Amino acid sequence: MRLKWGIIILLLILLGLVPILNSGISIAAQAYEIRDLSGIKIPDYSSPDLFPIGQAIEEIIAQTKEETADTPRNPQCVLMKWSDYIRYIDPKIGLPEQQLDRLIYAVTVDVIRRPWEGHVRFPAIVWEKIEKGDIETIEHFTSRQDIYFFDAKTGEALGFGYNPFVIILPKQ
Repeated sequence: MRLKWGIIILLLILLGLVPILNSGISIAAQAYEIRDLSGIKIPDYSSPDLFPIGQAIEEIIAQTKEETADTPRNPQCVLMKWSDYIRYIDPKIGLPEQQLDRLIYAVTVDVIRRPWEGHVRFPAIVWEKIEKGDIETIEHFTSRQDIYFFDAKTGEALGFGYNPFVIILPKQ
């Protein structure tokens, strides 16, 4: 499980750099934006041979409690294909064609993560403002939700990131 967390942290660092590199020092979404996707209908892909995600969610909550001053809450999980994720949640993500039918668990946990509580590297100019206590910069780079992706068959961690907004996942 430690190897999985190591992979998650590495992916987080890589994912965390993308918005910064693409947009200077800004994050595209508004800090308090809520994306309510609860009305979207995702097909029921459940079957008895899938990885039981409950233990992974418990480990996510425990790990998050150790990393942040905030209390993680409202864990959500949805079983879907990558193609569903791209279609309904993040159309900008690019995956090889052969992975689009791969079943995944998307798991979110609401948690306020200040910039110093994440695994994201910011440019020096951003850190200078954060260290000086610039409230606007701190709020701008505060995330509101962690999101995790797991292979639904093996339980392998596929990715992790921070959302500056909150997603309400579809119900199944």
